[in-house]
Amino acid sequence: MDGYAFVDSNSSADVGATESTGGRVTGGYLYQAFSELQIAITPKMIRDMDDLVIMYEIRDMHVEALGGPLLGIYPMGFSDTDRSAFFHLFGQDEKHLKSLIAKFPTFNVNYNVSSDSMALLAFWIIHLAPTYIRDKRQCETFRMSVAKYLHYRWFASLVNHYFPHKANKEVMQATINSLSRRFEIVELETWQRVLEKRCEDLLSPNGIRAKTIRQMNDDREIIAMLNDTQIRVKERVQNVASVYYEFVKDPDRRVIGRAAVSEIDGEKILSQATSVFEVMSSGIAVEIQNVHSFINDVDIRRVSKMFRSISSPEMLRHLLLGVSELASSQAATGELDVIQKKNGTTYYIGMRALVGMIVQASLHYCMQNRVSFDNKGELLLRIKEGFAASRTTDKDILDVKASVAHLVDGIVHTSREATKSSLRLALVVYIILRGFNYL
Repeated sequence: MDGYAFVDSNSSADVGATESTGGRVTGGYLYQAFSELQIAITPKMIRDMDDLVIMYEIRDMHVEALGGPLLGIYPMGFSDTDRSAFFHLFGQDEKHLKSLIAKFPTFNVNYNVSSDSMALLAFWIIHLAPTYIRDKRQCETFRMSVAKYLHYRWFASLVNHYFPHKANKEVMQATINSLSRRFEIVELETWQRVLEKRCEDLLSPNGIRAKTIRQMNDDREIIAMLNDTQIRVKERVQNVASVYYEFVKDPDRRVIGRAAVSEIDGEKILSQATSVFEVMSSGIAVEIQNVHSFINDVDIRRVSKMFRSISSPEMLRHLLLGVSELASSQAATGELDVIQKKNGTTYYIGMRALVGMIVQASLHYCMQNRVSFDNKGELLLRIKEGFAASRTTDKDILDVKASVAHLVDGIVHTSREATKSSLRLALVVYIILRGFNYL
């Protein structure tokens, strides 16, 4: 069944039953009402949930909003369509759920957080997951996706609340520069990682809410869990916003560093002594030598979804591990910059040389085709198209394609040309995506 091990939805197992109750439904208005919804988690739901999260992460400027430490600079919203998609995925009608919740004497509908139908459904789905998904890793991944989607909704709402007219980029950068390591964003560097850490703590089997999630039969505990979880996200946004507005009031406190890029007519161009090329290529060239820095499962899933022939993120992950190990080996032997020429083609054998040419060829292609550097999601798609074009005459792109083909063929052993072709393109896209972290 598509790689997942599921419990039969007609099994006699009592969903959510606990040892202390002997399998009986004993408490909680929400437990009793939501049990009657008869939601059975299917393989399609798991795939669709993963897609829903990834498509949200790469839409518009969400990559920038989540992929760095700045708040209120890049637009990030959570629309009614985003909300409806979640209910539709699990076959539920939001109006019906709201009417159910309104009847619970333990819930006050005037409290938007603790009575929110989307949040309550999300926690119910997280609660159900172990009952239907026997594979522990698949279950954890699915629960993480559900939790992240809910956290993205809260995060987007909070950012727009505290920065209704956007933030000034220079002031926000000065704000982040001034923060101590007690701020989680300083330690984790991106808001995506901050939110993921929140989800990891929430879902931990040793977490303070583990029992509530496992049983979901005490309305008071459920309300406390929702309030506490949302407040933890709110505090992280609110604390940064407080420092930001202190900087707004007192310009003398600002310490604004030199930017690597500047903006003219809405499009970013290379500026000052440090170019985008130098920042990206030097950053990723160092990162690629450290497997723990280079391998990012979120980015791997994101890139894998862009290619139909990559049936599993593990295929790309295997390739990237091989690439990182090779880079580490080359660093030890001084071969990071090896270049060879054969029959008019330049082969970038050294990983530092290859990374530099991938970045250079990609940025040159985007500038030639007037691709805006503001929308990194579109940037990735256009770079993919540029390297996939069979009739390209761009010498740099042709050399990169030949070099990447040589590299991939030495790591990946498959007879399917479509798979190898997709993995070659995916490697280029992944390197560019990782390079964005250094802008």
